[in-house]
Parts: sequence; structure tokens; C-alpha cells
Amino acid sequence: MNSTIAMKLQVYAGAVERLNSKSISDEDLQRMVDLSVLAFENARREDGDTSHDFVFDDDPTIPSLYFRHIIRAGIIEEAVYVVRGQDGDIIGLGLFLKPGQKAASTEEIKHEIGHYEFLEKVRPETRRWYENNLHGLLKEREALFTDEERGRRWWCFHLCTDPGFHGKGLGRKIVDYIHGKAQKNGQFLGLAAGNEVNVGKYKALGFRLRGRITAPGLRSENGDEGNGPPHVLYILTRDT
Repeated sequence: MNSTIAMKLQVYAGAVERLNSKSISDEDLQRMVDLSVLAFENARREDGDTSHDFVFDDDPTIPSLYFRHIIRAGIIEEAVYVVRGQDGDIIGLGLFLKPGQKAASTEEIKHEIGHYEFLEKVRPETRRWYENNLHGLLKEREALFTDEERGRRWWCFHLCTDPGFHGKGLGRKIVDYIHGKAQKNGQFLGLAAGNEVNVGKYKALGFRLRGRITAPGLRSENGDEGNGPPHVLYILTRDT
């Protein structure tokens, strides 16, 4: 059997693995950060996904800080699910909160995961956008669900795969794994897409569009703060 076939079999046969704070090595954390940056860069280049542009703003140091604090939040909440390749490297990553869990829910956790380190790095107007709009976006998102639904909802706040393994079903493998756990308990999955390009991808994974929420834009083309196109989030769910 040649190495290419062996790798494909390994990818398809690889089990989804839940990592906890004790089992995640520094190498695993760095790999997840690098994987996330690589996936973002590929999505922007290949699919025109510009959903993070207003945050990263062409500063090559920010994506790593951003994804590191997102992944650290997942580690604290024991919400990390991965698929490894033949060599043991992580090639697929999903962060899923169980019903009732909230990421970065306290100031202590925000400091621990590097949230403010990330905000200190971005432009002042980007930080003001986060401080003025993030809470409102989350409130609007939650308004799309009833109290009963929120008690049954798993929330995916990050999902990516190694571009070198695209088309091999890694994203579906992770989503199907969590969906299977949810279905056993009468629960469902939810997530937000920051770009219409990704809506079709999630629909292909069994999600349906629940609604749209918007926040004021950050900058217009001439650089005026607060006058850019509205920031849109597409909320999707998968029930069956």
C-alpha cells in the first residue's frame, strides 16, 4: 500500500478524540493555533472569506493571538475535539460547548486565556468595536433561541481542518461525532458563520439557517470609524 493510500485510510479511520486540559501538550496547543491560522489564510485565499479582516487588519501577529485565546477558552471548558493524522499531528479541530457552558465567562478566565492581550494588540477602534458591540451581538444571538432550546444546545465556536486534507470529511467527522452525542440526549447543535461563503458549507453538513444578526461596521473604505458595512453573523442549527 503506498503512502498516499495509507494516509487517506488513516484520515477516514481516525477517531474523534476529546482532549482535556491535562492531556493537551504545549505542542498540541501550538499545532492547533498554527492549524487555525493556516485554515483562515487558506479560506481567505481560496474562498474569499473576509470575515476576520476587520480584526486582523493585515497584522501577521494578530491571528495567532486571536486563535490562541479562543483555543485556550476551549481547553478551560474541556470543549476540545480533534482528529489526528497518521503522524499524530492534529489535522482537524472543533471547539464545542455543552448546553449551559459559556466560554470566557469571567474576568479571571479572560485574563488567563489571553483575551486582553489580544485586544491590546489590535487597533484602538477594533478594541472599541469589541467593547461596544460584542455583548449586543451575543444578546441578539440568544434571542433567537428559547430558554428551553438554550438548555439543549451545543455551541460550536471554532471549527477548522488542515487545508492539505480538505475533501476528506474531517469537518463532517467532528460535527457528526458531536451531533451523535447531542441526539442521544434530545439536544442539537448551533453555530455562527461570519461570512455567507461559509453558510453553504455548514448547510452541506446538515445545518439550516436560523437567522441573521448584525452589528455596526468598523471602518468604511475611506477609513472612517464606525461607517463600514454592517457586520453580519449567520446563525445556524442542526437538529436531525
